[in-house]
This record gives sequence, C-alpha cells and structure tokens, in this order.
Amino acid sequence: MQAQTRIIKLDDHLINQIAAGEVVERPASALKEIIENSIDANASEISIDLENGGKTLIRVLDNGEGLTEDNLPLVFERHATSKIQSLADLENNLNLGFRGEALSAIASVSKIEFASRHKDAEHGFAIDSDGQISSKSMNQGTIVTVRDLFFNTVARQKYMKTDATEYKNCIQVIESYILAHPHIAFRVTHNHKLIYKLAHQTPLQRITEVLGTDLADQLIPVSYFGEQIKLNGYICRPQAAVSKLPTQMIFVNKRPINARNFNHAITQSYGSWIFGSEKPQFVLYFDIAPQTVDMNIHPRKLEAKFFLESKIYGILRQVTRQTLEKHSLTPSVSKSDSLAKFVPGLAQNPDSSTPSSFTQDLGPSTSQSKNLTKQFADSQPSAQNFEKYLFQKPKSYTHNPSISQSEGYQQATQPVLQAQSDLNPERQHSSLENKSESNLKAIAQVKNSYILAEGPDDIFIVDQHAAHERVWYEILKQNAQSQAPKSQPLLVSETIQLSKVHLQTLIDCESVLESLGFSFTIKDSHMVINAVPHRLNKINLPELIENILEDLTQNNQFSNLNELEDIVINFTACRTAIKFGQKLSLIEMQQLLDDMEAIQHKKYTCPHGRPAIIKLGIKDLEKLFKRIH
Repeated sequence: MQAQTRIIKLDDHLINQIAAGEVVERPASALKEIIENSIDANASEISIDLENGGKTLIRVLDNGEGLTEDNLPLVFERHATSKIQSLADLENNLNLGFRGEALSAIASVSKIEFASRHKDAEHGFAIDSDGQISSKSMNQGTIVTVRDLFFNTVARQKYMKTDATEYKNCIQVIESYILAHPHIAFRVTHNHKLIYKLAHQTPLQRITEVLGTDLADQLIPVSYFGEQIKLNGYICRPQAAVSKLPTQMIFVNKRPINARNFNHAITQSYGSWIFGSEKPQFVLYFDIAPQTVDMNIHPRKLEAKFFLESKIYGILRQVTRQTLEKHSLTPSVSKSDSLAKFVPGLAQNPDSSTPSSFTQDLGPSTSQSKNLTKQFADSQPSAQNFEKYLFQKPKSYTHNPSISQSEGYQQATQPVLQAQSDLNPERQHSSLENKSESNLKAIAQVKNSYILAEGPDDIFIVDQHAAHERVWYEILKQNAQSQAPKSQPLLVSETIQLSKVHLQTLIDCESVLESLGFSFTIKDSHMVINAVPHRLNKINLPELIENILEDLTQNNQFSNLNELEDIVINFTACRTAIKFGQKLSLIEMQQLLDDMEAIQHKKYTCPHGRPAIIKLGIKDLEKLFKRIH
C-alpha cells in the first residue's frame, strides 16, 4: 500500500486523544490534573472517590470558587484556561496547572461529567463529554466524575496494570498533594472504603498522618529565608536514613516535583553521618520567585527548570549541614526497639555454636570467670563490682598479646590523649567548653567492645572502635589539611617489602600518605619508612602499611586527589583505632569519652556512618520495667 503524501488536518477528537498520551498516562495522571484544578480554585476541602484503582471511577469534589454556566462550554476545549491571559501571566503564574489540555484530553478517552456551581450562583450546572449542559442541584464548588478511563482506546487499556498497582499510583499522587497542602482538608475513599479523613493541619501533623509516627519522630525542622528563595521543612536524623525507598519529597510553590539534583545535595550534606548506601529522608517546602523557575517544561509537570539551580543546591547543602550540627544526633533506644538493633554484639547468644562476628569467644570457662572476677574486683572501684553479674567477659580479645593492658591502650589511644592539641585553637577552645556539658561518666565495658556510660539524665552505650576511629580520623584530617603535617621520626627506619601491586598503589597515593605525616622512600620493591604521623609510633608498622595498601588496592575508585586523601584517612583511622574486643580500664574508657567531646557534632558516627554512641533514656527504662506508662 502506498503511503499518503498529502498533509491533512486532524480532527479535534483525534488531536485530543493524541494529547491524552502525553497528559493522561494512567488513572493517577488524570487524578493529578483534576486535584490541581481543585487546588487552583482555592478549595479548602477536597473529597476523592476511587473505584478499581481509578480505572472505573475517579470522582473529585471540592468547595472552590466554581464556574458560571457561560464558562462550561469551554471546559473541554483545548488550550482553554482561566489561569492565564497573557505571556506575562505565564511567567509569573503560581497556579498548579495552566497548559489547558488536561480536561480535554481526559474527556477524549473517558466518560466524563463536569459539574460546577459558582460562589455567586443560586444553583449549579453540569456538562458531559458530548457537550450537553444541564442544571444540577449542588453546593458551591466543582465535581469532576471520570468513568471507564480508556474505554475507547483499547491499546492504552492494555498498558494499565492491576487494580492494586493503579490504586497505589493514585495514592502516591494523593499523598503528595495532601503533604503539599496541609491547610486543605482531604477525604479519600477507595471502593467505598475510607482511606483518609484529614482536617486542616500543620505541616508536621500532616506528615505524621501520612508518613507515620516513626519517621515524624526522627525529623528535624529546617528553614532558610532569602530574597527569592524561602525554605521550610524537615530532614531526618541520620539513624532514620534508609537504603531502599526513602521518602524524599520536595515541593516548589506547593507543587510536588522530581529534583534529583537537590536530593543529591541533601544526601551529600550528611557525609559520614550515614552509610554510603543509605539515603536521608526529608520533606521540604520551597517558595521560589516564579520568574526564576519554569514549571512548564514537562507534559505532566513532574519536573522544573531552575534558573538559580546552583544557588539552591548550595543553600540545601549549607542549611542541611548546619541544622544537623546544631542538634544532638545520638540515637535513642525506645521501648519498642531491641537493643541488639543498635548494638549487634549484644545479639550473640553465648551458648550458640555460631561464633560472634566481633569476638572469637564469648564464653569463658568457670575458672576463667573466677579469675576475671577477682581481677576486676582488684582493679575497679567497689561500686562497679555489679558488672560481674551483668556481663560475661571474653577470655581473649583482639590486641597484641605481647604488650600489657595499659600499653595496649596507649598503643591505640595515644593519638587520642592529646587530640585537642591537634585541632585549631578556636575549635579546641570550643571543644573544651562543650566537654563539661556532656558529663559522660564511664561505668563499665560490655564484652570488651562497648563502653557503658552515664549522663546527667540518660545512659549511653559507646562502640569503642567506631568512636575511636572517628576521633583518629579527625586528627588525621586536621594533619592532612595543615601546611606542615606533624611527623615523628623513627629511631630505626622500617623497611617493608611490597608486592608489585602494592608498590604501584603506594606510588599512586605517595603524596597523600606524605600529607598525613608519613615520610618514606621507595627503593626497588621496598618501602623505607623514616617517620610516621605524630604519636603513631607504637604500632605494628609493616602490618599497618600492608593493610592500608591492600584496602586501597581493592578500593581504587576515586576521581580526584581529595577523594583519594579521604579514602586513605578512612583506612588509616580504621586500622589504627581501638579494636573490638580490646579490654580497657575505667580510666581509659573515660579518656575516650572525653576525647569524643573534642570533635563535638562529629562524634555520633564513625567515618563510614556506623553509629558510635546511642542513648537509652531513663524514661525508656522506666517504661520497660513498667514503672511508668
């Protein structure tokens, strides 16, 4: 068959059906357009009824301003709208929809009725998809009823999913507008079952209703007020970050949008407060000058173009970071939480045949227990003797058996004992002042891995490895950023033979290691070390270098020198920190708690995002023991 070469003008009905493919992809798309019209009509109450995921019925009723009878014939016309009159209106428009194609596109692929009563009219009028107008008894506002979506376009019907899937998509649309407009009351039903009945609320109340109490309890308010940009909303505490399906909602001028670039800015601001695989959760409301944002670049208005994008990106990073730094980020264990959720080592069963991932042996023999009890009673204040009844002591721990307990801590904590002197003077002064505010007092060590501490009103559990790793990381970072990194010469140079792979890795990161305080030369396949970072002298140097080079060899994905520097510091801090299972005295535990205060808001996690300290509130304990309800 020969192709047509003559240009013809398509009829309006076919044009509308083609347009429907851009605007109306599924029931949720039609629902979105109708809800936006209700909001633009200044409705304070919106009622939504769905049947079969919106396939057979979508009905939206509002109490907005309504339309007069003479406006009804234009309702289903393409490019007919009450929201703009000129190009100037388009550039300054704050309405949610103004393309003028939505209702005409929906009408071309469904059985639709549009009924409305103007606020000054005595009664309402209705128009159907055939253009027939009739009188209708109704309250002020508008009712849009869409039945049998895609009944006349079988090809598109086939692409619709199950009722459950289409319902889920509709609910996601509804919830986004419920959150965007907490000042509007919403009522939602599906198959005659009530889903939502929400009165006018504050943003936080609405977030709690929609997203749940668990997330709402972990939110921190954020705000920024500039000339063209205003920001309000909530970001989550680091412990509420998730690896899958995070709630990340951004509303611009009360419209939900996809803004992956802004999501990235917020995620980057969390830094090492969260794992690399985790994403923070947030609900943010932007008010932006309409001249600086184009909301009309996407057919379904899901995305926007920002003329101040880099400025907004910077504001988000700064505001998020500053907000997190102002708040205590110590996770709390509530009545409903298992302590093992925060302290994995406590979940191990001492009688289990499965070895702990943190200690080699969790069950000492009877004779060993007696010896440990005696040692503990001799070395600790009598007030602490209750520990022998509460905690089992491992018979071995991960530290060098050739050195004493005191030397073992000195080996690991020597970089910590004078941590404040490595920080800049202003930060040192601030840190020392804040140390008295915490007043954490070391009580005992749990399984030679966790430090139990008491605060003025709560109990705290500290992961000794994560905490010391963070402190040591900050010291190394400070050293790398200084113009003259502090080094300590070795009395005798240490020569380490390297494999060809490790040798190449060493050459690649030579400048970074030198910035940390390492001084060395490379001769053939050997590394000759002359100096190490200040106070890093009591270590197994060959083992440390081998481990760092192996870590770097396996993780060689870095794009610039700064990223490589951070990776090296991360690995060095991890390899030189106090080990899990390493026994500490009460004085040594207290020293680590004090050193954590020198790094202030960075003390909450290790550099990888693992929690370093959690809080068990006294009130939570009282609830657990049923002293209060």
